[in-house]
Amino acid sequence: MRAAHAPVSKLYGNPGLGGQQATGASSSMRGLFMPMRKAGAAARSMLVSAAAQTWTVPAADCETAHGRVTHRASGRSLSYGELAAKAAKQPVPTDVTLKDASRFTLIGTPARRLDIVGKVDGSALFGIDAVVPGMKLAGVIACPVFGGKVASVDDTAAKAVNGVRQVIVLPDAVAVVADHTGAVRKALGVLDIKWDEGPNASFSTGKWVAQLKEAALKKGGVAIDKGNAPKVIADAPVKFVATYDAPALAHATLEPMNCTVRLTATECELWTGTQAPAKVHGAVVKLTGLPPERVTLHNFMLGGGFGRRLESDYVEQAVRIAQKAQVPVKVIWSREEDMRHDYYRPYYYDELSAAFDANGKPLAFSHRLTGSSIIARLAGGFFKGIDSDAVDAAAGPYDFPGKYVEYVPSESPVPTGFYRGVGPNHNTTVIEGFIDEVANFLGKDPFEFRRALLSGNPRARAVLEKVAEKIGWGRKLPEGHGQGIAVVASWESFMALARKSRWIRPER
Repeated sequence: MRAAHAPVSKLYGNPGLGGQQATGASSSMRGLFMPMRKAGAAARSMLVSAAAQTWTVPAADCETAHGRVTHRASGRSLSYGELAAKAAKQPVPTDVTLKDASRFTLIGTPARRLDIVGKVDGSALFGIDAVVPGMKLAGVIACPVFGGKVASVDDTAAKAVNGVRQVIVLPDAVAVVADHTGAVRKALGVLDIKWDEGPNASFSTGKWVAQLKEAALKKGGVAIDKGNAPKVIADAPVKFVATYDAPALAHATLEPMNCTVRLTATECELWTGTQAPAKVHGAVVKLTGLPPERVTLHNFMLGGGFGRRLESDYVEQAVRIAQKAQVPVKVIWSREEDMRHDYYRPYYYDELSAAFDANGKPLAFSHRLTGSSIIARLAGGFFKGIDSDAVDAAAGPYDFPGKYVEYVPSESPVPTGFYRGVGPNHNTTVIEGFIDEVANFLGKDPFEFRRALLSGNPRARAVLEKVAEKIGWGRKLPEGHGQGIAVVASWESFMALARKSRWIRPER
């Protein structure tokens, strides 16, 4: 079986994302497991019906296995491929019987990835590989300050570059359209652009952090409140408190953002890689004013940057360039442009606390985090003071009778977006660092300390124990070597990792 990208249609909505035609949050397998099982069972029924008609036998006398339909009594057999055309004409069953889990033969077993060969030999196609007859290449330089605009452009030198066809000025960016990438890059390098940097001209990382710390003093939305944890921590005989900065992160995609557009007065075709086909399609319909049926999206594999390609900004920019270029254009961002104009993982400021009794028994855990809300921007109707993604995994997997998680929203001029799993990858990092610090504070072994805190989470404890066994945790290490260990429990998956490494003493 080989997968193909679905056209834009509500038929292909992802139940794990509320019916949106999109992939994200590791929801596709969980959300589509039952719909795909039902679709498979329906297809099997239609294949059996086609075979039964071919042989003029009852469908009940046929069975399927290994890509073939077989008539039990006679041993006659046809492959699914041989039956496909006839099966497609069979009525689609509305009610199918799913096999019992005890009869599964493929689920839970390893299988070769069919996409690997194409990715190795170069035959796999990504958005950047799209080729359209008559297309030109385009590159852009956008205002380096978010919210800024183009003040003026001197494009004399750029237009003199051999192969350059147009210099297009957008409100917040300048694009060069040329015959080849070399001309695009050379012309972009000699553009003389003056920017109106706007109200965010003086914004900096320092101001961002100061803003987060100030916001952290305010009351936020309480996501978890178990066992009166704040009071327990305040009154506990032994406590440990730490704060962390988790900086904004760019996706640094292997394949830079790109989109190819063929636009006429009556239709628009797009070639790109996107996680959200319906969102991109809707944005282009709105931008062009064309009827939905006149906008066609050809989706491709994604060259990394998961979360980044849930956005439609790079597609909309390419359409705006195509509107002025009057020819098909392939717009490819430079590495620099990709890093400077991302939808970054939010900058977070975290305050973590843990309390223990005089004998070291865990009493309570608290995690207050402050940062921008992606949910509020993308799905404002679901934001009720708590960003569900930001607080995902914020309580950690560890056993504390009292647990408290609070989220304080704080926005900045820097656009933020999903970054694989935003909550788990940020929260796991700060929590695991915190657990190491607490273990050191209490004089405990990091592995044994974690293990003792996971008695109520057997799956997390099992992977922790397995990785400790594999690395030989506890054995004496050579001089100048260290080891670390961590555990992750997120999205119904459990993982632990450990590492030994040699450290080099810095020269004084």
